[in-house]
Amino acid sequence: MSRRCSLALVSLPGARLQELAQAISPNLGLPVIGAEDFGSWSPHCAPAVFVLPSDVLESGATDRVEDFRHAGNPVFFLDLPWEDSWHAMNPENLRDPNGLPWRAAYRRLAKSRREQLMAHADHTVDVDGTFTELAHRLLKVITTNGYS
Repeated sequence: MSRRCSLALVSLPGARLQELAQAISPNLGLPVIGAEDFGSWSPHCAPAVFVLPSDVLESGATDRVEDFRHAGNPVFFLDLPWEDSWHAMNPENLRDPNGLPWRAAYRRLAKSRREQLMAHADHTVDVDGTFTELAHRLLKVITTNGYS
């Protein structure tokens, strides 16, 4: 039996979460709420798909994420590898030899952020494959776990 609730998507930068939320929302019958509006969530809000910013925990919203989860709303972490995040965020530095120190720093920061985000998520979804395959895989995880 599925239950109607809100859900949230979060990942490292570059995961195209807004596009992914828009792709799955018709199947779920839920509107998409962008990262800038997560602060307005309350247990009395109508169900929606929330797109969380990757820095949600650093921005002081950890309590809000935990309140969201405590209210029975799942958080789905899309496990984007740090390399893919780096490529998405820094395309101009890919071939720049001066970008190597920044790449190493980004790797360390991304690893730490990934661990923190996973600790505040209910489900982890692998991002391998095409965008369409990812959307189908995410929908399957959502529905298999009884959320609608």
